[in-house]
Amino acid sequence: MTSKMKKLISASFAVLLVFALSANFAVGQGGGQSQVQGETVVDKVSENSDTSDFSDLLEQSGFAQVLAQQGPYTVLAPSNDALAKGEVDVESAKENQKQAQQVVQNHLYQGEISADEVESSMGVKVQKEDESPANGVVYVVDKVVTR
Repeated sequence: MTSKMKKLISASFAVLLVFALSANFAVGQGGGQSQVQGETVVDKVSENSDTSDFSDLLEQSGFAQVLAQQGPYTVLAPSNDALAKGEVDVESAKENQKQAQQVVQNHLYQGEISADEVESSMGVKVQKEDESPANGVVYVVDKVVTR
C-alpha cells in the first residue's frame, strides 16, 4: 500500500471517529446530525444475507448510528465467509463493543473510493458493488481489512 493511501486511510478514520463521538454526544444532548433520506450504507449491508455478520458488528460497534448520517461513506463489508476465514472471533466481537469497533473501523472510510482503488490499495477483491445508498457506496469484499 502506498504511503499516500495509508495517510488517506488514517485521516479518513480519524475524521470518522471524531464524527462518531460528536454525533453520539449530540444525540445524547437532544441534538443530532440530519438523517439521510433514502437507504443508507447500513441499510444495504443489513439487507445483504452475505454480510449479515458484518451487519451485526456494525450495530454492536455503534458505527451504524454514524453511518445513518449524511456522507458520503465507503463501506468495505467483508462477506460472512471472509470474516470466518479471517482472524476475527466474530461471535465474541458481536458481544463486545470494543472488539466490534476494532474490526469495523478498518472497513469504514469518509468519502467515496472507487472499486479499482479499493482493490489496488487494500489487497481485497470486490465481490459485489452497490452504489445505490443515498450516503455512499458499499463493497462486499473477500477479505478482512487490516491496517
